Amino acid sequence: MKGIKSVRLIGISFIILILLFSGCTFTLSHRDHVEPINLEKGEYDLAEEYLTEFIQSKMKKTKSVGLSIAVVSDNEIIYEEGFGYADLENEIEVTSKTIFRVGSISKIFTVLSALQLQEKGLLNIDNDIREYIPEFSMKNRFNNESKITLRSIMTHHSGLPSDYLKEMLSDSPISYEELVTELQDYYYASEPNVVLSYSNLAMTLLGYVVERVSQEKFTEYTEKNIFIPLGMHNSAFRLEEDMDPYLSYGYMRRDVYEQYDTFAVPAGLLYSNAEDMGRFIIAMINHGKLEDAEIISQATFNEMTRVQNSDIPLDLGNEIGLGWFLDAQSLRGYEGKIIQHGGDWEDFHAQLTILPDDKLGVIVMTNSSSGAGIVREIASEALKVYLKVKSGFEFPVEEEEEKIPVVKIDGEKFKKYEGYYSLIPGMGTFKCEVKGDKIRVSIAKYKGLLEPHPDDWFSVKMVLLKLFRFKITEFGQVRFGEINGQTVIFQKVNDVESVMAIKIFPEKVTEEIWLNREGKYAPVNIEEDEGTLSGIEQLFNLEIVDGILCIAGFQPIEVLDKNTACVMGIGRNKGDALIFQEEDGIEYLYYSGYKLKKKD
Repeated sequence: MKGIKSVRLIGISFIILILLFSGCTFTLSHRDHVEPINLEKGEYDLAEEYLTEFIQSKMKKTKSVGLSIAVVSDNEIIYEEGFGYADLENEIEVTSKTIFRVGSISKIFTVLSALQLQEKGLLNIDNDIREYIPEFSMKNRFNNESKITLRSIMTHHSGLPSDYLKEMLSDSPISYEELVTELQDYYYASEPNVVLSYSNLAMTLLGYVVERVSQEKFTEYTEKNIFIPLGMHNSAFRLEEDMDPYLSYGYMRRDVYEQYDTFAVPAGLLYSNAEDMGRFIIAMINHGKLEDAEIISQATFNEMTRVQNSDIPLDLGNEIGLGWFLDAQSLRGYEGKIIQHGGDWEDFHAQLTILPDDKLGVIVMTNSSSGAGIVREIASEALKVYLKVKSGFEFPVEEEEEKIPVVKIDGEKFKKYEGYYSLIPGMGTFKCEVKGDKIRVSIAKYKGLLEPHPDDWFSVKMVLLKLFRFKITEFGQVRFGEINGQTVIFQKVNDVESVMAIKIFPEKVTEEIWLNREGKYAPVNIEEDEGTLSGIEQLFNLEIVDGILCIAGFQPIEVLDKNTACVMGIGRNKGDALIFQEEDGIEYLYYSGYKLKKKD
């Protein structure tokens, strides 16, 4: 495929104001030119007509090129449709057979593979990863012997870095063996089981465990033990030649993107289509069974979909099973179990959501960068519509949000909360400062304030060009508090409360050696067959802000010794190491596999 060679996994971008919190929740409050409809139980034809119109409206609004959907009820696909184009230039339409990259939905299949091996007695997910990869080793800056279990990897609590960025996109990526060797020079990002911290790197290593234990290539193991038994004939972790005619192009603003390979195959390189994913949903609805195949036992399915992190205080509001996210926010008013996972590249987006109690599920996939939000919204709408016609379930009508009164506060009461707060979901730092009866905030280089409401809740309002104030609705409402002995900022979105940020204590940099390292850096070890991760240039900038040495705009780093520092905070993209080394009189910065030289 020919096109622009610039692709990334969502989560690599560090533009924090909107992207970190968009697509997190589903609403039914805006239907974009599609009139609300009163469905009755059994009106499947009307449901299909409405959902088709809803999808077309969303695609038109976002200028999405192509989309595919399958809705499953009990043991059959009841709605299966393609929209738009898999190849815009040649007007090849999307069908249910069109193959998309499904991104991080891949992780479900990687976890399933490891659980199959546990059922065979070949591994134990509560064992340390080093029992299966003995040569795995990373530097430990914490005062304990950190045990990284396979279970902690499956629940994103391993403490490993979020990503290893070098060769994340490459036509000839490094092998698993080479990756393990490279990691020996880097550090754990945090102690295990402290906070839910999404890690593509950890899931990649889990795939390597599957390969080592099964003594088969990961791609071959999944084909033989998942895809073939389930009749998923157009699904694979490596694109097969006979799949190529069905493969969709990926689009960024309607331009074709070049598709790169990656070493992170188990974390995000699954190819599939609506037909195959529909069969997978049926298997999950039946607790691992489809026709004569049983890929996991019911007991294993139950463990996969059980909340695993209820004893981790900082995970408040974020529930996860083994691989599956158990998202209570995605269908407000529904009290049954929800298991789901999204998947995102720059140009491909997907959402898989299943309601096991009602034996209903949906997969939505798109080939457009603009489709990140609509796949979640369409999946939610589809489940609401078909749950209504299947069982008569009525979702509560979402009323217009009442205007929350603004109150005055006693600034002295909040003085103790002044300081810096590192966002847990991604890069970025809040700076809070109390001035009289106002709490002023900075996020990166944006200025704003916290607008006070009753019961010590606040809205986040930013100021643009010193003229316009706008509320960041993705943050919902926020408040200060304590949890697990640490000062945090809580966030409330759709009445669900979670921990948004944790207080950090950066020190002003005074050592000349670190003062002189301020500046912009560029990688010197990029190969010709590597892709460029969108937004990564921000990571190569070291800047002193308020006397604090920061990376990526305003993310403070903690100096460990004269040549080593780490990104402050816990959670996604935190704890990553920055290592300086001198070679032939030139100092280089090593960061996530990149070798960087300071620009003149």
